[in-house]
Amino acid sequence: MSHKITVMRITIALIILILAFSAVKAGDSQTYSIGVGYGYSTLLGGTPPWFTLTRTYHIRFESYFREKWRLELGFSSYRIYDDSTAHSQFKFGSEKIHRTRVWKGTDLTTLIRYRRSLIGQKLFLVGGVGGGIAIWKMADAKKDTTLKVVGQRGETVDFSATEVMLSSALGLEGHLSGRWKLAVEIRANYLTGAGAEFAKSFDNSRGRWSLMPVVFFSYRFGKDYWKLEPWTSSPLSWESLDTLQRVAASNKIETTKGQSRERGLPAIASDSEKEEGCSGFKTTARGLVDLNGCPIDTDCDGIPDYADNCPNNPMGAMVDKNGCPIDSDKDGIPDGLDDCPGSDSGMAVDKYGCIDLSILEKPIALNVRYQKGSFEIDPVSQKKLDDMSRILRRAEGVRVEIDGYAFDAATIEEDLTLSQKRANRVRDYLLKLGIDTNRMKPVGKGRLYLGAGEGNVQELKTAPRIELIFFK
Repeated sequence: MSHKITVMRITIALIILILAFSAVKAGDSQTYSIGVGYGYSTLLGGTPPWFTLTRTYHIRFESYFREKWRLELGFSSYRIYDDSTAHSQFKFGSEKIHRTRVWKGTDLTTLIRYRRSLIGQKLFLVGGVGGGIAIWKMADAKKDTTLKVVGQRGETVDFSATEVMLSSALGLEGHLSGRWKLAVEIRANYLTGAGAEFAKSFDNSRGRWSLMPVVFFSYRFGKDYWKLEPWTSSPLSWESLDTLQRVAASNKIETTKGQSRERGLPAIASDSEKEEGCSGFKTTARGLVDLNGCPIDTDCDGIPDYADNCPNNPMGAMVDKNGCPIDSDKDGIPDGLDDCPGSDSGMAVDKYGCIDLSILEKPIALNVRYQKGSFEIDPVSQKKLDDMSRILRRAEGVRVEIDGYAFDAATIEEDLTLSQKRANRVRDYLLKLGIDTNRMKPVGKGRLYLGAGEGNVQELKTAPRIELIFFK
């Protein structure tokens, strides 16, 4: 009897909460939705045998109190069986002969939910947090009698409780039409233990988490719904609509076409004018229109926001048919803002889309991995010279001095000859890549790197074998 009284009290409290919230927001032409859900649920944790995924039914009521925020009141009913043959907690269903326990109950939840647009006004990411009450009992699966456990004072009590829980949800929500929406989400509830009076050993052995994948189908309703659709990104807020309505009765003037409008405010076109001036947008734009019923184009790229997959492009950028910027040379600067639209893909560019020549302001050292006495360029250094040649082909006014060094031979004269061969080979390689020979000056410097003395062996070993110095 006491269990039924508790359920009744909680139900009455939720009804009062719904009515009170509705009364507070009634003056704002509040919008609501009611939905039904079907999915699966399981009880996680505890000791085996594990509970399996079993069908669950849901009902929820939502009140939209901000454009992106809403309050949800939910009801869930479940009857989850365990399975003595289950080797994990994610087995679907169970056979009667393998069932030992059934977890039966009802969840009453309240969540604050937030949504974020993923694709225009059609698809949203929705999440929520909150809490509620779980009214449950654990019964014998075959006899349907409530199991008995030891209570906190050593007495025998029913394995049941009216328990406080924390709740969360995350999922996707799609708008099928103006009033109907479909949502797919994962809900997770945590039983806190508040309200459960079992001995510690039994309390620690039971599962605390319930996991519920659910599909919801909801219907939206409310006063002034068709005027503004407050869940879309309409340029009008509820406050601005109230202002227009209060001023309208005492401050109207006549337009040239005989249409009433507020003094000091732009004229709002009639339905016939909307159809005449902006035909086809009235239903397609779904709220993303201005006061005259014409589609909004935030970034002025010629693609209205309701059809623009990239509605916040920088002004002047060229876009494709979906409203996303075109970047022909793949340098990160969209066409229309790119002063050098043909720059090579993958090269560093400045904010104007042109090759960044600041790299040429300082000498560039190449630590070529020469074999002892060799002047052939290793593959890693060849790749670096490939990149450098692309810059030099663009910077036609830049010349380069190729300084070669050698610390391999026994005498200074032999190292000087070897260093000249290394510089010549770099020049020849760049020549094959299209760099004019008149722009390159190979110089063999032997052991004279940075004025290092002949006996400074440590410095010579760590010095580069090739250095490129740029000048105009």
